[in-house]
Amino acid sequence: MKIIDSHIHFYKNAQAGLLAQGGESFLGYNGTLEEAMPIIDRCGFSKIVALAVMPISLMRAAAMKKWPRDCSVLEKEGLSQEIEEKLQARLTGYNDWLCQAAQKDDRIIPAIACDATIDSER
Repeated sequence: MKIIDSHIHFYKNAQAGLLAQGGESFLGYNGTLEEAMPIIDRCGFSKIVALAVMPISLMRAAAMKKWPRDCSVLEKEGLSQEIEEKLQARLTGYNDWLCQAAQKDDRIIPAIACDATIDSER
């Protein structure tokens, strides 16, 4: 009998996993792929659907809070463009990483992340 876990999240490193958990480890795990795969093996899962999640809106808001209070409109446009490029790169990088993990282990079915607030041209 095949057993499929249809909802799991992996993170590129322990720091990202801890941030996703609000800064504190749930059940003593960080959420890394290396940490999760032995558990997957013990549970006897044939396949796992790994869901990529990235809180783009929260990340954008956090970055904007760091802007100087006296920014001009032109400076805000430049800073906004810089934030959007960084967010797109992070999202794409995370999706690429998850797809590469799936290429290395055929038990992983990647479900990549997208975000409606990112410019559709990107």
